[in-house]
Order: sequence, then structure tokens, then C-alpha cells
Amino acid sequence: MQAAVNCTSFGRLLIIGVLASVAAWERDIIRERTISGLHAARVSGKLLGRRHAMSPAGRQEAVRAINGGEAVRSVARRYGVAPRTIYRLLEATTERMETGKAA
Repeated sequence: MQAAVNCTSFGRLLIIGVLASVAAWERDIIRERTISGLHAARVSGKLLGRRHAMSPAGRQEAVRAINGGEAVRSVARRYGVAPRTIYRLLEATTERMETGKAA
């Protein structure tokens, strides 16, 4: 069953407009609070976002194994990640080497 909103009178139309304005205002308040919370977290040194699937040592070992000739799928299986994760790791490592940053 769908409820229809009757907007035939000006009074009802006014109430719907006010409710829409309140909803938009509330959404803006939520957005401002979220942004200020993220900013406060960054200032306090919190790491935001998803954690890495592999530790830094594991990433280095995986790159060494791939450069040593081991198959991507076997390395991915060993670390419990998808092969695409290993390919992304190799791309990032290659980009850092090309720009001259330490790996």
C-alpha cells in the first residue's frame, strides 16, 4: 500500500515545504559535524580509512617473492589476499621506483 500526499491546498503545500527545509537543514548539520570530526581526528594523528591487507614486512616479502619468480597466485594465497592486491602492490612499488622514492 502506498500513501499519497495530498498537496491540493496551500496550507498543506506550506507544511511540506517547511518539512523539506528542515530536512535539508538537518542534513547540512550532519555534514558539518562529520567534516569537523574528521578534521579533529586528522589533527590528533588518527589514521583514517581502511587498513592495509598486508603488513609492511609482508608487502616487502611478497615483492621479493614475485621478483624471485614466484607466481602471483601462490603469493596471494600465502598471504590470504586476492591476486589483484598483489598486482596493486607491484604497481605501487614500480611507481615509487620510477619517481625515485625508496621502496
